[in-house]
Amino acid sequence: MPDLQNFSVTRLVPTVTLNSVPQWTVAFQVCDSKTGAVLRDFTGANAFTFPQVFASFSAADQNDLVARWVMDMIRKKAPDLFP
Repeated sequence: MPDLQNFSVTRLVPTVTLNSVPQWTVAFQVCDSKTGAVLRDFTGANAFTFPQVFASFSAADQNDLVARWVMDMIRKKAPDLFP
């Protein structure tokens, strides 16, 4: 597998609000695989909106999530190199 070098994800300051950024509602339930019981419910009023949900995370968690997302984007851009 090729090596990814000179990789960086840099947080820009100040944070800018962009009106043209798409938004998504994320809704789900976490269930016990044996009983089917709902353990956590993130539907209805408990659902969250992306990217607004980022505001509820610490800066370190935001940076971690963005770095993971960027790695997925790199795989999409170069699937022959990073399967």
